[in-house]
Amino acid sequence: MRLRGSTLAAAGIVLVCTVWVGSGLIGPHPKESASPSAKAAAARPVRVGVIESTAQPVTARLNLTGTTRANRSVEVRAETRGRVAAVVAEKGAALPKGAVIVRLAMDDRATRLARAESLLAQREIEYSASSRLADRDFASRVRVATTKADRDAAAAEFASAELDIARTSIATPFAGVLDTRPVEVGTLLGLDDPVATVVELDPIKVTIQVTEAAIAKVRPGAVAEMAFPDGSTGEGVVSYVGSVAERATRTFPVELELANPDRTISAGMTVE
Repeated sequence: MRLRGSTLAAAGIVLVCTVWVGSGLIGPHPKESASPSAKAAAARPVRVGVIESTAQPVTARLNLTGTTRANRSVEVRAETRGRVAAVVAEKGAALPKGAVIVRLAMDDRATRLARAESLLAQREIEYSASSRLADRDFASRVRVATTKADRDAAAAEFASAELDIARTSIATPFAGVLDTRPVEVGTLLGLDDPVATVVELDPIKVTIQVTEAAIAKVRPGAVAEMAFPDGSTGEGVVSYVGSVAERATRTFPVELELANPDRTISAGMTVE
């Protein structure tokens, strides 16, 4: 009994020591007081740099090469037969709309017009007389219809003679430059024979080819900065974006439009 009591006492002492030591390891540690230098460093303001930034739109740029061409080009052809009697406009001339290029000889056109005019006057009298007689039952309605048909035919012949005379003056269909004129005085022209080529250079068009990887970035109305071989520059806009790629190159045709009031930019130039 005496041995068992001493054993229990010894075990109790060991347990108390163990608890005391353990409480020192896992218990809260007293906070170390900061040094004066650390406190001063914490209170000192920190210098920082600030830059104001505003978002700006970014324009995607494509560097391409194109070729200028006329906005319109028309081959003017003869609308009546005849011999060239006068050449009014020379090649390279800038002409307004309706300017005469060449005139054909009148030949017997004036005579045919006078004859048609006289016949029309006669037919008009006959129709008027038959109409008055029919109103008094002295002429049949058939007679009135016949004279009216004759009058209308004479009017059509007169109008045709006038139109044929008007067509002896071959003019420009729009304002432009007379690029070619293969006829001279004495040239005999048949119906639909070529007389001249007129090109419109204001505005002027620029055609480029855009790859399939970049075509989605090109929109009508987009601004294009252009540089020409002589060092001059200009600004145009996209006027057309092709929807079908060229089969051989897999590129899409795109057209740009550039103002050219003084016609200093010619068709066929290389443009970047």
